[in-house]
Amino acid sequence: MKQATNPTAATAWRTCASPTAWSPPGSAVLLFDEAEDLFGGWVLDGLPVRGSRVLTHRLLERTAVPVIWTANDIRQISSAALRRMTLCLELRVPTLANRIRLWRSMAGDAGPSSPAPRATRRHCCNCYARNGGTASAPARPSASVAPATHEPAAPARPLLTHRQPRFLPYPAPRKDLPMTCEVAVMNTRGIALAADSAVTLGDGEKIYDSAEKLFQLAPNAPVGIMTYGEADLMQVPWETIVAGYRQHLGERRFGTLHEYLDDFVAFIEGAAAMFPEPLQRARFGRVAHGMWRGLYAKPWRAELAKHRRRNGLDKFDALRRLIAEDHPEWDDYPLLHRSDPAFADAVIGDYADILAEAEQAAFEEADLPEDIRAGLRTTLKLFLTRACFLGPHNSGVVIAGMGEREPFPALLSCRVGPIAKGRLKLYIFDETCITHDDTAM
Repeated sequence: MKQATNPTAATAWRTCASPTAWSPPGSAVLLFDEAEDLFGGWVLDGLPVRGSRVLTHRLLERTAVPVIWTANDIRQISSAALRRMTLCLELRVPTLANRIRLWRSMAGDAGPSSPAPRATRRHCCNCYARNGGTASAPARPSASVAPATHEPAAPARPLLTHRQPRFLPYPAPRKDLPMTCEVAVMNTRGIALAADSAVTLGDGEKIYDSAEKLFQLAPNAPVGIMTYGEADLMQVPWETIVAGYRQHLGERRFGTLHEYLDDFVAFIEGAAAMFPEPLQRARFGRVAHGMWRGLYAKPWRAELAKHRRRNGLDKFDALRRLIAEDHPEWDDYPLLHRSDPAFADAVIGDYADILAEAEQAAFEEADLPEDIRAGLRTTLKLFLTRACFLGPHNSGVVIAGMGEREPFPALLSCRVGPIAKGRLKLYIFDETCITHDDTAM
């Protein structure tokens, strides 16, 4: 009922209370979709219109047939109206495991000719949780598509063209989580960047609608940077980091956009005053705690609560199964550009004390079996080597502009964070540039 003059909706609304309209009694059920439009009012000639609450409540009390109301947001229906309904059911975002089962079922219903890859199913499930009910498979960048008869040139760095990095939110996603909007328009003459002003601070705890997310990266070169997601990197605002880098860069210029990114990353990793070693250790402990708790501890406790009578079975078998089922999922994500198993081993060894504290806090168990403890640390090694970004300890970074040897604009889209043992986790999941064939985008 988008308009007050809609005869179909108005007639159906009046018919709810008409006993003579249904014959025989009990032969029909009436369904109203978008119920918030009726209970919350509608728009007429650009102005909000609200009907009589007395009439609305009277019709709810005197309906002659069962009525099913569906709404996108139950909060838009008044509590007085909800009290007059027999049953109110809110369908919340299902758990990750249930989302994966739903997508597997949907893929099976689609038939063998169009199966959904496991990586795509998990990406859609994670997108569903982040966006409050909207799921979409990652689009393949147009720059990565080449004719079948031509051999594409090898890029300078491996690109992620088949999927986005893995995001598994913890704690549970909030309904008020804003969506960032950032736009880049490029052609052979230059590039224009725009960003909104909403940022998330304090590990996702606070959201502000007035903040800077667009900066000039090089003071004397046409290179800009946009950030999204977390407004800071390990408690240091991106504005402070960029300002420090501009001072560090001075009059220097680089030939390509990749060189600017490399120098920016090197500056961050060497900024001991901004990111001291104790901060890196503490933050990595928080990453481990959040990851272990979200992926394993909470599902494990839920399973133990469902099966209280285990008849002598080892309670850690369920935890072993969760870890064993999760590890193959990481193979769906590409290796980081700087993937070094020896570095991951060094982080686990040097941070042993903080990881022991995170383990105790996540599982509340004094003595986990050694095989489980080893499995938990294998998860961290996968996190340190794969393009998988978990929790709130990371940000999106877009660097765009032109190096001295680049005639046309280019753009690099990355995910970064956290810093562990002096190394920033970084993955370039998209890059594009203007060419003679692609003159605008």
